[in-house]
Order: sequence, then C-alpha cells, then structure tokens
Amino acid sequence: MAIFKRPAIKKDDAVLILAACVFPVFFWAFLIFFNGIPSYILQYSLSEIIGIASYSFAFALIESLLYFLVIFVVLYPVALILPQKLFGEHSGPIGALLAIIIGSLFMILQSDYEDVTSLSTRRTLFYLGLIGLGFMIYSVLIMRFPKFERAVRSFFKRFSVLSAIYAFFGILGIVIVVVRNILH
Repeated sequence: MAIFKRPAIKKDDAVLILAACVFPVFFWAFLIFFNGIPSYILQYSLSEIIGIASYSFAFALIESLLYFLVIFVVLYPVALILPQKLFGEHSGPIGALLAIIIGSLFMILQSDYEDVTSLSTRRTLFYLGLIGLGFMIYSVLIMRFPKFERAVRSFFKRFSVLSAIYAFFGILGIVIVVVRNILH
C-alpha cells in the first residue's frame, strides 16, 4: 500500500512532459501556418489571416493538452507500479523524450504520408525498433548517470520557456476566436 502514498510523477516532471507535448504540436502548427502565408496574403485580408492563425493556434493548444493527457495517462500507472528509483525519479526526462519522439513521428507521418505508408512492414518494424532501441539507451543513460539526467532536465527546462510562449499564442488564439465569434 506504500505505492499509493507516494506521488507517481512529481509536478516538475509533469511540467517537463507538458512542455515536451506543447513544443512539437505548436512547431508543426507554426510551420504549416507560415508555409501558407504567401497564398494567404494573396487571398485574404489581414483580419482573415489573423483569424486563420488564431484558429490554428487555438486548436494546437487544445491538441497539445489532449496529447499531454494521453501521455500522462500512459506514464502515470507505469510510474505508480515501477519502483521509485527505477522510473519515478526519472519520469520527467523519460516522458519528455517519449512525447518528443511520438510528436516527431506524427509530423513525419503527416508530411510524407504516402512515403511512410508505402514502406514494407519489415522496414517499418526496423525503423520502429531503431527508435525503441534509442529510447531504451536514452532511458538507461538517464537512470545510470545523474550528470546526464541533470543536463537533460536543464535542456527541457529551457525548452519549457519556448513551450510557454507557444502556449501563450494558443491562449491568445482562443481569446481571438471567442471574440470573433461573439462579434459576428
């Protein structure tokens, strides 16, 4: 019963995981939006372009929060079941990298859907195995070398500042969407 008395994932680790969930979603939203700017300038007025950006960033914020919820729901039982020394203390950096890997895979899938889906099953499993092996090596390095873990935590803490700026754009997008829909 001592398992249920300890916190499975600390608040600082949850913030790291949230920042790692926000970053790829907003990076992709910004990339798609700024890729379309040349055609938007030719077709739409400035207020319509701001509306397009607002909807993109509002949905990116909602998507990143749902993404965090899914990652957290997967990691929480793992952190609860495994011993604190094995996973609980390291759940932030491990969960953050997991979120970055999954977000990157989805970006690759969305950008080159035909190429990715045309891969043979053998090649797909090979690539997924390589990613899994890299993730396992990263996890072992995190668990075995405290200096490496401190460096990774420091990186993701700096990373969270950029994610907070992205989240601000998402909140601003939601406000603009609400105001636009009330006024129209």
